[in-house]
Amino acid sequence: MPPISKFYCAALVVGFLFFFASVPASAPTSALWGQDGELWTPQSRLPDFSFAGYHSGNDPIPDVPVKANVKSFGALGDGETDDSQAFLNAIASTSNGAVFIPTGRYKITQILKISKSSVVLRGAGPGSTVLYFPKPLLEILGQSTSLFGHNGYWCWAGGLIWCGPGQDEGVKLAAVVAPALRGDQTLTLSSTAGITAGSTIRLVEYDRNGSLGRYLHAGYADAGTCLMDATAGKFIDFASKVKSVSGDTITLARALRADVRLEWQPEVFSYAPTLREIGIESLTIEFPKSQYGGHVFQEPGYNGIYLDAVSNSWVRNVTIIDADSGIVTAPSAKPFAVGRFCTLQGIRLQVHWRNKALSGHHGIALESPHDYLVTDFTVDTQFVHDLTVDTFANGNVFSEGKGIDVNFDHHRAAPFENLFTNIDVGSGSRLWKNGGSECAGPNSAARETLWRIRASSPQNYPNYPQLNIVGMTAWPASKSDLTWIEPIPPASLKPINLHLAQLSLRLRKAAGKEALGSEKVKARQP
Repeated sequence: MPPISKFYCAALVVGFLFFFASVPASAPTSALWGQDGELWTPQSRLPDFSFAGYHSGNDPIPDVPVKANVKSFGALGDGETDDSQAFLNAIASTSNGAVFIPTGRYKITQILKISKSSVVLRGAGPGSTVLYFPKPLLEILGQSTSLFGHNGYWCWAGGLIWCGPGQDEGVKLAAVVAPALRGDQTLTLSSTAGITAGSTIRLVEYDRNGSLGRYLHAGYADAGTCLMDATAGKFIDFASKVKSVSGDTITLARALRADVRLEWQPEVFSYAPTLREIGIESLTIEFPKSQYGGHVFQEPGYNGIYLDAVSNSWVRNVTIIDADSGIVTAPSAKPFAVGRFCTLQGIRLQVHWRNKALSGHHGIALESPHDYLVTDFTVDTQFVHDLTVDTFANGNVFSEGKGIDVNFDHHRAAPFENLFTNIDVGSGSRLWKNGGSECAGPNSAARETLWRIRASSPQNYPNYPQLNIVGMTAWPASKSDLTWIEPIPPASLKPINLHLAQLSLRLRKAAGKEALGSEKVKARQP
């Protein structure tokens, strides 16, 4: 059986590319997209989600060569011996490679910290390689700081596999000296020195008077009062490759996700993430017998994986059992830096001892990252917050998932332009159950998008600004500025997955063809 990274690229991207090209003219399609994107423009209310995931979806997740084996460092994997130090020594000894964890049950009583790039933890497969963590973060580290929860508890951050913290060491390259609109790809700069075609830049904009926060909510609401303290006013931090440089202008490889206005002090920085190419794959994370105490912010920290400002990395083929929180991403605290372009694939959140009716706090929480892809996931239980976006999370995609009664938790702090596509949420009785502190503002900013979501009894939709819902029959059609609803039956909607449709169209255009044929696209096949 081929590795799942190649299988995903071949079966889902290349395979769907053929499918999308063959959609019959009579197939029900959205007026926002059409059959193959012919009705879409980057300026429309439907965002471009095609850059989500590892390397923006341009490359498959790599199969990194093994450089170390935990058993060579003394790990036994017998379920009784504490193998923590063997794991930590193996990680410390490895550079630019994978640490292999053979079949076995490994007792780990310390945090497995990955604080350098290009290190992969690879098991022999979920169920074959089991990492058993009998101690929570509270017992290992003691009380948390206010960043992580209330009264010393580890409520919504930290993990027993802890990647980070990362930073972005990019430096300021230029000021932007002319305005631009969302959907544009050209920026006029004070200088283009040091910027070359193929490099990646970050466009940063600041809110000093509340106008940028209100803009992100499409003019319908203000941003929360506590966001300024958390981010020092840095509300936009957008990364893109540079397509070309001409004089004092640069052309980006992707369209701007927000307007550029001089009052927001737009600046261009180089892109230099300190943590990248980290992988966690093919294993099970298991916690001891316990019950969840409910949403009272007293989680001791049986948390699985924590991605702390990590970029161009991945978690794949991982099962997490009986967690307080499964996978949580976060920005670095000071200065505020976010993770980008990561893929979480083949994640299974399960319970053994806990009650499925409410087993933990966060399932998969995207707290601030940009352009993450969460795909092929199963939530075989219920968390207070199953799938979360908050703190300016944007461009993220939840795709090809299912669960018992999944909620799309919009946790305030201006998440905007995120996609939920081709997901079976089960009952749907708590689809819009949200959380978050009121000082962080409305639950969502503009242009959240739901595409082909199946639910047996979904609740009524919320008043998110410029919300897009396509392929869900629970509500009547609406095409207002506030809410766009196309109640096309999910079983007949084409394309079935908006992210894959947008990605395949972009790759074909980049290859200069409308069908398979370029060497780059051919290389994605197994």
